[in-house]
Amino acid sequence: MKPRNLVSVFAALFVVVLFAVLVSACGDSGTTTQGASNAATPADSIPDPCTLLTKEEAAAILGEPVNEPNRSIEETSKSCVYITMGTPQRMATVLITRPCSMADYANYAEDPNAMMVEGIGMHASWNQKNLLVHTASGDTCVTASSPAPGSTEPSLEQSKQVATKVLEQLDPDSIM
Repeated sequence: MKPRNLVSVFAALFVVVLFAVLVSACGDSGTTTQGASNAATPADSIPDPCTLLTKEEAAAILGEPVNEPNRSIEETSKSCVYITMGTPQRMATVLITRPCSMADYANYAEDPNAMMVEGIGMHASWNQKNLLVHTASGDTCVTASSPAPGSTEPSLEQSKQVATKVLEQLDPDSIM
């Protein structure tokens, strides 16, 4: 792999992980697990995004085969990243955050690059890199990103495809 492509992949992964950390820092689960070894954690209530967006679905959206997913679990979020096998490498990413309040969504939507997106979720916003969908259930946010075939730059249309695949199983009322 060319060093330039490797740097792009690591930069994109850094952005996804940074976003996951920032979003998870916004939520307050209101529960603690101290003193309860068998108590459920907030992450236990979050479905696996790699189950909601399968390897086959990611490959179809990206237009080429993908490697096994990279997974990450934080206290209030889970993420899944599929990376293509070809060069340049491209990624389809999903981050599910729960709880996610209207205030969390509003913080994201205030980004000067953000624009409202109609037809998906209770609210959705695109910041030129990620699509954040506040689900119709009101307690979950789905963040999706994916480039168009032949490109390494995130695409709103491809990101909507990723989010829609996830929402079909997670919160069907969020698809309009």
